[in-house]
Amino acid sequence: MAVPSAIQQYPKNDTLAKAWDLLQHTLEIAFGPQSWHLVTEVKLVADFPTNSAIWLTRAAEMRALNGLANAQFIGYRDPQLHPRLDSLNDDICLEVDPNMMWKERKYDLIHSRVIEYIENWPEYLRNVQTCLAPAGVLNIEVVEMIPFTDEGSLPETSPLLQLSRILYEPSETSRIGRVSSNIGRDLNRIGIQSKLVQYRLPVKDCQDEGEIPVGDWLVSTMVKFIEAHVAIAGEGPEQPQLDDRLVEAAKLEISNPAFRAYYNYYSISAGWLPQ
Repeated sequence: MAVPSAIQQYPKNDTLAKAWDLLQHTLEIAFGPQSWHLVTEVKLVADFPTNSAIWLTRAAEMRALNGLANAQFIGYRDPQLHPRLDSLNDDICLEVDPNMMWKERKYDLIHSRVIEYIENWPEYLRNVQTCLAPAGVLNIEVVEMIPFTDEGSLPETSPLLQLSRILYEPSETSRIGRVSSNIGRDLNRIGIQSKLVQYRLPVKDCQDEGEIPVGDWLVSTMVKFIEAHVAIAGEGPEQPQLDDRLVEAAKLEISNPAFRAYYNYYSISAGWLPQ
């Protein structure tokens, strides 16, 4: 009996099914096709271990198709969250790392997902500065939620629609635009040049139509997602605070059985790549 692939062993409703395609496309847009050949190692720094492991195994399984047959992929798993992966081989290190030994290495590619879940941004920057190789690439994903109903777009009076526009619209005046600008500013401060790749790659959940079934899991996840965006986007005196009533009304609207959503990815690429 054939051993199932790593992706087959994970739930099929994970949003990272296209993460590898996203990363390759991002690097080529930001730095040109030649940047892809600089990648020899991967370390996942994102403070979101469930999806980190899934992205890593997906990337490792696709490595030969992208000219990375000799690459070594390094990541760490939470044994309470991740199933055992029978398909891993010597090219992939996916283990518990209680002693933080990953900090002893330099990585040609650091892939982080998702910025909203990085709880300690200064520590994250220190880790990147320590671990990114001289010609390395940092890739950070920024996710937005696109809400809709069974009938299509939400009405203009929808609190959730109003909140999503404030948080996610890709402009310099939107929350996601300001978050991206702040990330670039902080990276430049430690000597890493960043470039925001302005494109969207929809990654749809669960069903073929892209709909997420409504339930306790969805309500909980979306509430946390909104809170994370509000927290990171509301920092600093130059950024006005959101109306708490609007946030609470949007959370309540999520529990409506007609609510659906899918995600879009933005990507921030940065590094010390030769010009």
